[in-house]
Amino acid sequence: MKKRRITPIMIYACLKAGSITEGPFLNAKGNWQVTMERMLAGEELVAVVAIERGQTLLVITVY
Repeated sequence: MKKRRITPIMIYACLKAGSITEGPFLNAKGNWQVTMERMLAGEELVAVVAIERGQTLLVITVY
């Protein structure tokens, strides 16, 4: 996150109001996974997120 200058607040905004662009699908570990996108500060933020055990969100990567 530091290398890409992405803050936790930006990730929360993407999760809260972003659009799902890929998925949902079951990943190799058996968790549901989606790719979400949102425009923030004039740039597109993409977050790949998995849902573990039906309640925990795991952010896999952001760019």
